[in-house]
Amino acid sequence: MPAQESVLRQSLRLLIVDDSPDDRAEIRRLVLRGADRPVAFTEVECGSAAVSAIRSADTGPPDCVLLDYTLPDMNAVEVLTAVIAADGLPPCPVVVVTGIAGSDMGRAVIRAGAQDYIGKEWLTPHGLIRAVENAAERWAMAHELHKKEAALCESEAHFRLIFASAAVGIARLGLDGRFVEVNDAFARIHGFDRDEVPGMTVQQLTHPDDRPADLALMRRLLDGELPTYTLEKRKFRKDGSVIWVNHAVSLDRLPGGMARHFISAVHDITDRKQAERKLFESNSRLEALMRALPVGVSFSEDATCERITGNPAVLAQFAVPPTENLSASAPDPVAFGRKLRFLHAGQPLSDTELPLQRAVAENRIIPPLELEVVMPDGRHWFAEASGAPIHDERGAVVAGVAVTLDITDRKRAEHEIRALNADLEARVARRTAQLEEANRELESFSYSVSHDMRAPLRSIQGFSQILLEEYATHLPPEAKDCLNEVCGNTKQMGRLIDDLLAFSRLGRAALEKSVVSADRLARQCIADLGRDRSAEFRVADLPSCSADPALLKQVWLNLLSNALKYSRGRKQPVVEVGARAGERELVYFVKDNGVGFDMRYAHNLFGVFQRLHRQEDYEGTGVGLAIVQRVVHRHGGRVWAEAQPDQGATFYFSLPLEGATA
Repeated sequence: MPAQESVLRQSLRLLIVDDSPDDRAEIRRLVLRGADRPVAFTEVECGSAAVSAIRSADTGPPDCVLLDYTLPDMNAVEVLTAVIAADGLPPCPVVVVTGIAGSDMGRAVIRAGAQDYIGKEWLTPHGLIRAVENAAERWAMAHELHKKEAALCESEAHFRLIFASAAVGIARLGLDGRFVEVNDAFARIHGFDRDEVPGMTVQQLTHPDDRPADLALMRRLLDGELPTYTLEKRKFRKDGSVIWVNHAVSLDRLPGGMARHFISAVHDITDRKQAERKLFESNSRLEALMRALPVGVSFSEDATCERITGNPAVLAQFAVPPTENLSASAPDPVAFGRKLRFLHAGQPLSDTELPLQRAVAENRIIPPLELEVVMPDGRHWFAEASGAPIHDERGAVVAGVAVTLDITDRKRAEHEIRALNADLEARVARRTAQLEEANRELESFSYSVSHDMRAPLRSIQGFSQILLEEYATHLPPEAKDCLNEVCGNTKQMGRLIDDLLAFSRLGRAALEKSVVSADRLARQCIADLGRDRSAEFRVADLPSCSADPALLKQVWLNLLSNALKYSRGRKQPVVEVGARAGERELVYFVKDNGVGFDMRYAHNLFGVFQRLHRQEDYEGTGVGLAIVQRVVHRHGGRVWAEAQPDQGATFYFSLPLEGATA
């Protein structure tokens, strides 16, 4: 318990430790004579009892202990050693009272923790009380000093911990600017080992362009003009590279105010500086882009859209100076925006319905909207405008942007194109009607000619046959050969007329579509052509389609008979039938291993009477593939072929997928 508190109490509690009753009595007498207040005595005769009394948890330590040096079980040094606390002091003031003279003993008890010692032969009432009071004062001062030393040690340890573990670079510099000590972070920032920096000057690490400003601030700090200063400057790393740092400097002063050290805190801001440079470059590029863009770009300064500015293109579109406010919702009643009118599909739009304002209000991108702009002078022009909101880092809408494209020329061109298209459509309709009428007349003529030719053709064929049957014995061989030639040609002519009639009917017959099993239809046609059993047919699964069954059968019959005809000269004729499904159409094919053809003449395949082989080699009228093409075209499909001479041929035709099932 501190002596300052004990002097305020009504009585002084003293512990007398002495194995001599007479000495204890003498000490009591002297104390009572010298004390100016009541005294409560506790007396013990040995060291162990003294230790217990001093450590007593019930009463606490006494205000002072008068301890005889020599006791039956231990001496004063041993008693002090037993009760000494962690701070190196006993729990209360101790005065050693001894009959042994000598400075060695005095030094020993003082080192052991006693506050004073006094010889028994020197005891007087005043001297003894004075020794007790001095011991209490010294004990209190020692305690206070220990507290301050502990606080100082703790502060120093705390500083050392911060100094060593801080992520910020910290350095102590002499007043001459030389580094005394740096932490690991400082060394790491500058690329040095920690022990390489002390002895260097701060200006060695500072970029030449930043040294004057740094030195000027250091002088002002030393002169007391500044309590501290912060400077963003460039510094050199060990490898010569340049970094940017935030450099904060203050002075470490002695208690009297004299400067002792500079304390510097350094934070690497290179990344931030690079980001600022990139941001500046990005803004510069954006400004250049805005100036160069031929389309108008306008920005609201905030989410209220009360002030809108734009790039040169939008200012030119609206014929306003750069300082003019483009907002139609500005509180200024003479704002330029109030002199404009906007229409969409002929209907006026309010300011809140414009793309920029809608984008901000609805927090979404507004797709391009065609507007008619009525200028203050009454001039009209057309714009295509879209808008988008601008967000902050939290996603909140803080402004808006709009893009305005002048589409006046486009609208004028569209109007002209519509007029031209209308005229063209009328002309096409007239021409189509004329062509349809011509086709009808041509088909009617073909039908009439083909029909009217049948009667004389039948007569020629009939009379020729009668001559051969009834007068063959009277005819010379040359005449019989001529009649046989006439009969053959009339039969060929009959087949040609039949094919022409069929081809003509295709243009007049109405399509009666239904879902057709192409697989079943193709196999049926193969069966109908079964007279040629030498060919091998390979038929894959064919998907169904939407078509006129009768007309589609003609396609299959013509393609299959064509494949058989041109592959019959092979030792083993092979005909493959397959299909594949595309995104919008079904494609069927018939492939043979026949004589093939030269692809240079493929464009002649599907014309009427067009043949790539001689009549003497392969019979036919030259109408079959034309029929295939007409049927497929009427179904909205297409037809083509691929081949190589003597390598066979593949004929393809497609039908639209609409209405078909796979």
